[in-house]
Amino acid sequence: MSSEISTIEEKYKAWLGTPQRMRPAGITTQKQFAAKFDLDLETLELWQLRPRFWDDVFATARGIIGSELASVMESLLVRAQGGSVQAIKLCLDLLGVHADTLELKHTFQDDQLVLIYGNKQIPEEVEE
Repeated sequence: MSSEISTIEEKYKAWLGTPQRMRPAGITTQKQFAAKFDLDLETLELWQLRPRFWDDVFATARGIIGSELASVMESLLVRAQGGSVQAIKLCLDLLGVHADTLELKHTFQDDQLVLIYGNKQIPEEVEE
């Protein structure tokens, strides 16, 4: 019985990592999953407390996202081409040509203002 429960737990992890719209018909909620495998909800909750449980669920979800990555990238590109500033920034960031951080430092010793944009430092002398 222990290996059967272990197999059901693995199915539960895979089920949790699967988007609801992609789950089998009639097993889209935890209550339905529990009923299908003759378990109570408390058992499912206890499984969720085990070490590395959510790591396994995340691995499943990541695999599903990976299989849809081309479609996601296409949607992002369409939004960027439509003028979405956020989508444009994300596309440029994914290409490694966009840095959205600006840091200002003022040194009293040299009376300089140093702008740090991305990985580049641009020293500017401060006029009195």
